[in-house]
Amino acid sequence: MEIIVNQILIMAILIVVGYGLCKSHFIDDQVTKGISNILLRFVIPVTIMESFNQAFSVEKLKQILFVSFLSVVFTTSVLNSTQLFSPIRALLAYQLLRQQMVQQPFLLQIS
Repeated sequence: MEIIVNQILIMAILIVVGYGLCKSHFIDDQVTKGISNILLRFVIPVTIMESFNQAFSVEKLKQILFVSFLSVVFTTSVLNSTQLFSPIRALLAYQLLRQQMVQQPFLLQIS
């Protein structure tokens, strides 16, 4: 918990310092774009690679395999449900539109 609080405090300090530098016009748009490019092209990929630097254990391997299995099952079920139910959705939308036209006959005159 202490690590999380420290990281949040560090981020808050960086945000306040960056805000102050921008408000004082010490950093202009060109410098901001340069810093953004450095962050996007170097710092973030290195941080992502560094986050994977952990000791190997069989328990972590089991967790990875389980999460991978769940993601495949979820993705497959979502893809199948959208393909399977799209005609049903179209039929329901048609029925709802017909009901609205019956309840509001002026829609029939307009269309």
